[in-house]
Amino acid sequence: MMRVPAGLPGNAIAKFKNVKFGLGTAPAHAENAADDCWKDFADAGKVVNYTNHPEPEKRLNFWSRPEIELDLARDAGAQVYRLGIDWGRLVPKDPRTFPGAALCGMRVIQDAKALAKYRDLLIQVKNRGMDPMVTMFHHSLPKWALDGGWPDSEVKDLFVSFCKDLIDELGGQVSSWVVINEPFVFSLLTYGVGYWPAARSAGNGLQKFGDFRKSINNMVQAHKEVYAYSHESSRHPRVPVGVAHFIASVVGAGGIPSKIL
Repeated sequence: MMRVPAGLPGNAIAKFKNVKFGLGTAPAHAENAADDCWKDFADAGKVVNYTNHPEPEKRLNFWSRPEIELDLARDAGAQVYRLGIDWGRLVPKDPRTFPGAALCGMRVIQDAKALAKYRDLLIQVKNRGMDPMVTMFHHSLPKWALDGGWPDSEVKDLFVSFCKDLIDELGGQVSSWVVINEPFVFSLLTYGVGYWPAARSAGNGLQKFGDFRKSINNMVQAHKEVYAYSHESSRHPRVPVGVAHFIASVVGAGGIPSKIL
């Protein structure tokens, strides 16, 4: 049970009691056996802490041994487990060129075994008494999407199709969807300042701002389309659909210059 701080007004206490405690993982953080842009980025020496472990590519071994993290979350009292889906693992080839993308009634998902694995992971979450929350995009683009990236409207359209596949295939096992994790953070660090993996050249300041702006706009549009599909379709439960935001409050250490900054 969550402890409610003393002195809160009654309406605030009622709202606080509706909050659920959750823990989660992202594929790029946790999944081993992943051939993704982050591993390439790390192999190129662009992730400082990557060499701190003798086998860093294993990450948390979540793909091979998810029960370790899931048991930890359960034992910590988590009511919700947030599980990320690796877009590139399910769609390893560009759907615009891969002839089998539309097989089995699916629009873009190509790896049926990986899809079955994710379905099993959701069942494992539920079997431990936690509600599965699924993140559709947690900061890892498929390799084939790096060159255009989120500033490219075609990539946005392919992501929407991917999300529709997820809703149709996994909707019955999911308690809530997060379409995109921290879109501002991803767009800023990938396109605005060029700190994160992206094949397209960031260019000068105006080009960077343009890519950042296009990325945000495409993410907003993608969210709208996925939200609409989720709530209009009768093929799956109408579960909540949202976005995970990064929110920070910065307070100056003291003095007028600090407060202004």
